[in-house]
Amino acid sequence: MKERIILDKLVSVLRKNGFPEKSFAIEYVVGGCRVDFAIVEPKTKKELALFEFKSDNSKNIMESAKERLKRYAKELNNDKIALYLVVPSNASSDIEVYSVDYGNNSINLFGDISNLKYDYLKAGIFQSNINDYEKGKKEITKKIACICYSLAVVLFLIFFLKQLSIISIDTNDLLIISGFIVLVLFPYLDRIKFLGIEIEKYKE
Repeated sequence: MKERIILDKLVSVLRKNGFPEKSFAIEYVVGGCRVDFAIVEPKTKKELALFEFKSDNSKNIMESAKERLKRYAKELNNDKIALYLVVPSNASSDIEVYSVDYGNNSINLFGDISNLKYDYLKAGIFQSNINDYEKGKKEITKKIACICYSLAVVLFLIFFLKQLSIISIDTNDLLIISGFIVLVLFPYLDRIKFLGIEIEKYKE
């Protein structure tokens, strides 16, 4: 697979993932060298990620590309920048993305490329952390779903008992129940609105 085809496939995925067109930089100049592809924040011109393309995914070629990416990061004086190596997939006609860990001097298969998001790069959530971040989000979503189902069952039982006149509920009771639900869900949410008041979780 030619490097131009690899570029086209990568850009197509990044567009679907919400990357702004103005953040794409082909043959981006770093020092006296040119990086195959870079993601640059349009307003600040800050480099968010560097990509090297290789039509050959043999070990020697990938090791050479890894060292080249590390030199680019050193030239930018930024050992935290996201570094990616993109090669043809052995299993299909698609591409594979590898993240280069500057500190551990390693190459790791990125995994699901749909998890490569522009906002994550801007926030400094990149390389192998992105997959962990996505996994954490899914786990929290499952927890919220379980809590909501449990609360729905409890509320149904309360309503059922009220209909049978076994228990009675007034406005104050409803407020207490609502407050309880808010307190249970709040640890999993960034902000929540209750009685017209919006409460936002403090972030350091």
